[in-house]
Amino acid sequence: MVAAPGSPRKTAVPEGARLVLKPVGYVVRRSSRADDLSIINGARASFAKHKSQLGPEDVMTPEEADAKNARLAAGERPVQAGLVYRLLGQGHETPCEQHGLLVHVVDAPALLRNLVPDEVDGEHHGSRVSFPWTCNFRHAMTLHRRARHSGDREVLGIASALLLAFHEQGVEHGTSAYLRSQRMDLDTLRIEAEPGAKHVRVLANPPTEADCVRAIRQHLGPLVQGLDDQGVVDHCARHRPLLLNLWVFTWQLRAIIHVFWDLVRHRKSSPNGESGRYSVLMDEWIELGLDEVRTQKGHPLSYERGTADPAMAQEFIDDLNRFNAEGVRLYRKWVEKKVAREMASWFETLAKFRTFVWTFRGLGLANMVGLRNHPTALHELRLYAAEMEADMKAEAPLLHRAFEGDLRRHAP
Repeated sequence: MVAAPGSPRKTAVPEGARLVLKPVGYVVRRSSRADDLSIINGARASFAKHKSQLGPEDVMTPEEADAKNARLAAGERPVQAGLVYRLLGQGHETPCEQHGLLVHVVDAPALLRNLVPDEVDGEHHGSRVSFPWTCNFRHAMTLHRRARHSGDREVLGIASALLLAFHEQGVEHGTSAYLRSQRMDLDTLRIEAEPGAKHVRVLANPPTEADCVRAIRQHLGPLVQGLDDQGVVDHCARHRPLLLNLWVFTWQLRAIIHVFWDLVRHRKSSPNGESGRYSVLMDEWIELGLDEVRTQKGHPLSYERGTADPAMAQEFIDDLNRFNAEGVRLYRKWVEKKVAREMASWFETLAKFRTFVWTFRGLGLANMVGLRNHPTALHELRLYAAEMEADMKAEAPLLHRAFEGDLRRHAP
């Protein structure tokens, strides 16, 4: 990885790293806890801005900001409402997907199944349905909006109980910001939620693999009676694969834009990356060795790859570095001239690094690593997929063994 000469900013990536995949804080995390902090770190995709605790700039209410601004001394800068309130007030809900709260919805009206995502495995009994669900706060907000529009009071009670569960688990300011957008208050939500509380049971925040298995046993009952934990997960892989979506994995990755795009473009997941709109980007691009420059011949989907000869490879690398350095120069020039940052970032090349937070559910992760951690996949993509599969194996060994047995897909 190379920084442009004279760059005043240093990378937050470990020394000596090149293509780098690391979770938030460089500690392997299965999933974020559902709380206000996970929303803040979902929004602050940059490594440099990852936070370990909330500050006033994150959770100050609009009323508190107005009160402070009413008392400003001459020359003081006005304050803004906290980031949580600004995000949800402007409809930016993607950061609310980077965590998981495992719940069990029991004996609900069948209509509810039509209002939740298609990743849920519902067990129907007549006109009633039950299901375990590792949901995020965006799910809870969306379900509550849909339930209000449905006109069904029982469904609204369950949706309100789920939203209230997030508030009680630590998404206090997120819930407050959402309720503001609906012109509601917390007391009204509590009243709405009261009849639905018996239908929503919080099982874990965030769930471990053991929590997921227990939820599946409770859900399937006699169907998995007598099976050990691996047998339960294997049964789901073969017969009830939607239950593998109870597993949730969150990573924070730093990748070149080309790799980021190829990883996420058709994988069922939730990425949220640096846009270049809110902060100045670091000046980094990929560094290649002579043996890493590929050649291509033939037709799409049937072409052959080779390795460029050293002279061609060196010429390519020299041109790439020169092109990236010029892009950095132009980017800095127009940022300093106060052109909108996202427009200045148009000078960024596909070889420049960006950081993004990426959340996967078990079934989608199995699909992605099966395709991208395979000898036919591009080298740059395999570097990431191999690390993600290693994390999956270490943190969720039962799921990984089921993946090896029944779920691994191979790229053509």
